[in-house]
Amino acid sequence: MSEILPVSNSPDKSIALGFIGAFGTLVAITVAVLIKSNRFAKIFELLKNPLWLANLFIITIWCLYILLQPNDEKYDKSKDSARKAIVAFIIGIFAFVDLTITPFWLVFTFAYFSEGWV
Repeated sequence: MSEILPVSNSPDKSIALGFIGAFGTLVAITVAVLIKSNRFAKIFELLKNPLWLANLFIITIWCLYILLQPNDEKYDKSKDSARKAIVAFIIGIFAFVDLTITPFWLVFTFAYFSEGWV
């Protein structure tokens, strides 16, 4: 499971708890900003678009397929690409709802607590 979650394979549980705390805080602040600025309507606009939902489904299945492959040199480049594409997708969503500071903290959090996600 640590292959999917962006937490290093360190036996130190404090790294995983630190990531969960930092990412949870980032999500909470982002949701609060979206609610306060009434930008959730833009996200709902995306979710009503069947073409966008179909692409989201394909992206999700593709990334899960890649990230759940066994640890092998054959899949290392694909896994690295999928991880970075997920972060880019999230940043794209932030840009769509006009959040400009959140991508900085997202990249910082992933770079600090994980290996290979950014």
